[in-house]
This record gives sequence, structure tokens and C-alpha cells, in this order.
Amino acid sequence: MYSLDNWLLDKVFERFAHWFQKLTGRDNFFLAHACNFFSFLLMMASQWLKKGTDLSMLFIIFTLSLGLSVWVWIAQRQYEIVDKPQKCRNQDRADPFMTSMRICLNCIMIVFILAITCQAFQKRECPNIPLLFALAFVYCCFYFSSCTPLPPQEGKMKSWISRIRSWRVAEPSPA
Repeated sequence: MYSLDNWLLDKVFERFAHWFQKLTGRDNFFLAHACNFFSFLLMMASQWLKKGTDLSMLFIIFTLSLGLSVWVWIAQRQYEIVDKPQKCRNQDRADPFMTSMRICLNCIMIVFILAITCQAFQKRECPNIPLLFALAFVYCCFYFSSCTPLPPQEGKMKSWISRIRSWRVAEPSPA
């Protein structure tokens, strides 16, 4: 599981986060917050689509979303507190707590996905697709918060938009 964790962090999530940061100027913590927001929306949608929605489940969803927001905020502050010369690539790997959290998350996600799909197939109905996507976004939230961001920079998209705005269509001259 440790090698799977390293591969996911290095080859998948960190590469995507760096590409996204070069494109938009937003770092991996923005992606983690976005994943948390989408997981909250999808969990709410999965409960709304369900026939018997109870308030306790909505409370659990809200608490999970709030907890993830605090987790990402703490990870971001922890990264910003470290002095720039001491920042190393993937500093979370030195922390055994973060590594064990991600490995446990891998196991939990596999169990959840198998449980949801097996339960749906036993009842001969379609699995709860919004809930599966919500779990995937929670998974992405943890991994994006563990990535090492690039130094702050202006994104390519901002320069593209400013160049497009600077192009002006020649106005017809008055006759």
C-alpha cells in the first residue's frame, strides 16, 4: 500500500496539481477545497435522491465537509509556516501520521466502494452514483492537501485572457 500511496501522490495528484497551478495560478489547496465542496454537493444530492432522508445523515455530511475544510486549512497553514529554505518536495512523507492516514484512506475507500456496489447488486438496483463520486472527491481532497505546491506564479490562463482583451477589433472610421 505504501508504494501505491507514493505512486498516487507523485504520478497522479501532484502532477495534476502542478499542471493546474501552471495553468490557473491556483495551488493544490484550492483543488482540495474544490473537491471538498463538490463532495458536499454530491453527498447532499445522494441524500436528496434517496426516498427516506433523515436529519442525522445530513448532519453527518455537514460535519464531514466541515472537518475536511479544517483538515485542508491546517495542511495549508502547516505548509506556509515552514521556512522556504526548509521546504522540501513532498514534506508530508517525512510525517508518518500523514502517510498512515493516506494508506488507511486507500483501504477505507476500497471497502466503501465495494460495499456500496455489492449492496446495490444484492438488491438488484443501480448503485448510488452520486455517493460514489462524493467518496472519490473526498479521496482527492486528502491527496491534493498532501501535495507540495509550486512557488506562487501567474497562470497561463490569466495571460491568455489579458491578451485576448488587449486585441481590439478595429472600429469602422466615420464617413
